[in-house]
Amino acid sequence: RRHLVWEALGVTALIALAVFLRVYRLRSMPPGIFVDETNAALDAIRLLEGRPDSPFGTGWFETPTMYAFYLVGLFKLLGTTFTALKAASLLPAVLTVVAMYPLARLLFGVPTAMAATFLLAVSRWHITMSRWGWNEVAPLLFMIAALYVLQRALRDRRASDFAFGGLLLGLGHYTYLASRLVTLTVVLYVLYRLLFERDFARRTWRGLLVFVLLYGVTFAPLLVTYARNPFSFTNRSQQVSILVDMQAA
Repeated sequence: RRHLVWEALGVTALIALAVFLRVYRLRSMPPGIFVDETNAALDAIRLLEGRPDSPFGTGWFETPTMYAFYLVGLFKLLGTTFTALKAASLLPAVLTVVAMYPLARLLFGVPTAMAATFLLAVSRWHITMSRWGWNEVAPLLFMIAALYVLQRALRDRRASDFAFGGLLLGLGHYTYLASRLVTLTVVLYVLYRLLFERDFARRTWRGLLVFVLLYGVTFAPLLVTYARNPFSFTNRSQQVSILVDMQAA
């Protein structure tokens, strides 16, 4: 019990460190508000003003409309303010640090979990993106959460965990385009275990089927949008591709 108390205190301290590094002098670092933040916020304001829109569509630069609805919720709670806009990234960023500990603990134990959580808490990339009121940090949250639930499902073989893991992975697609790489990462992990772990397929195929089914059902509405308008699926990806820079050079 004493060890659990020290562990809880350590995790609390790491989370407090992560929060401090992400909110300290938030109004001056970074200075001002960037174009990505304002365009997503404008989509949310139009929804507040009554524009009918589907949560399963896409908005500015392929951004899933579900993210604009998330901003609408923050605006209703905190007002159309600087704080609400920054909270859009701060909330998932802090939750990502929180989610890292149980995943790393489940996989590698307490010392490694402490180290992994500390490294994420002080990660320069993650701190910078946390302060930018945009959705780049959200896919990492859904990946860590989905992997944790999937690991627990593979250990305990509960259908509910497999279903919840698929739901989380599917919801990640409604955040940022990098969620596509998140899905690829999870798929490669499962394929690795299928290929190199004896009896893995026989023990888990029913649960993995539930996982894939819930993932597909969750992602399907947005997938229909992409199927009807392929431009909304490829436009932004092509713009930021390194191949564009290579051709220009």
